[in-house]
Amino acid sequence: MVRRIAYCLIAVVLAVSGCADGGGPALPAVSRIPVPSAGVAAPLPLDDYWPSPEQEDTLIRAKRLIADKCMADFGLDLSGLPAFPPSAMTMTRLRRAQLLDETLASRYGYHYDRYPEAPTQDGPGDRSSGGPAQRPDPAAVQVFLGRTREYGGRAVPAGGCRDRAEGELTRGAPWPDPQPGPEGVLSMRDEVSLENFLLGLRYQAYESALRDPRLEEAADRWSSCMARSGYRYPHPAAAVEDKRWDTDGKDITRPETDAATTDVRCRVTVNYLGIQEALQAAYETRLVGEHAEPLRLMKQNLEIRLRNAATAPEPAPEPRRHGA
Repeated sequence: MVRRIAYCLIAVVLAVSGCADGGGPALPAVSRIPVPSAGVAAPLPLDDYWPSPEQEDTLIRAKRLIADKCMADFGLDLSGLPAFPPSAMTMTRLRRAQLLDETLASRYGYHYDRYPEAPTQDGPGDRSSGGPAQRPDPAAVQVFLGRTREYGGRAVPAGGCRDRAEGELTRGAPWPDPQPGPEGVLSMRDEVSLENFLLGLRYQAYESALRDPRLEEAADRWSSCMARSGYRYPHPAAAVEDKRWDTDGKDITRPETDAATTDVRCRVTVNYLGIQEALQAAYETRLVGEHAEPLRLMKQNLEIRLRNAATAPEPAPEPRRHGA
């Protein structure tokens, strides 16, 4: 479910549609409108309850260290395993930071899947030399994911070395009560459900911002800017979804990159993303107040995970594989 929600959110931050309608609570006040720049994504209120990119690097490294030590007990390592990828929350922040990058637009157009992603976390077991991706050892996959009960005469921990690492970091951490989610009740007893909870709140705030007349007015000004260069789009999503662009394929055409570059320039001209960001923050602040208790416990959970990460074991020595 994380991937499905994350995909929607990444699409959201890349192209805001102007098609939502309906009533709702009073519009929240916005004290200031930021002026974002390429490569920078200002933190939003819900980001306080999830690791920053730097904190996530720390947590991923710690999980890799713990998992690598666990794997070494079986004469295995993490080579070739995408063990702990960046979270969807981190990836959406990265995507927001890329929206005003004219260089990326001129190279990739609206093929957002071709935009650079977060660098791969280096750590124990991640020993590639920059060549072709290494195929993981099937036995390592089984032990890492806990798909076998024993290996080499040793009992594999429940959930494998992956869950062993997750459990070590969350040792002593509080967990919120179960919360409603878009596809049922979230257990709130693991990082996946915590992230899905935040992603769901973020999407609620996005939908509210989308209905806000202040964003609709910004879309109108963006549309007028595009029209001066010969483009007829009512809102940014219409440009992204233009049927002329083969965004599901490999071909990136000159007309597409020209349109995407003009799009970025017009977003800058009318400060479209600044207005969107301010409204997103206002609606997220409202949701923080409505969900104060689970978010308070999530923040405590994060603090303890970071504390546990600081005591992660030193890297394991190179393993001696069974049968070698």
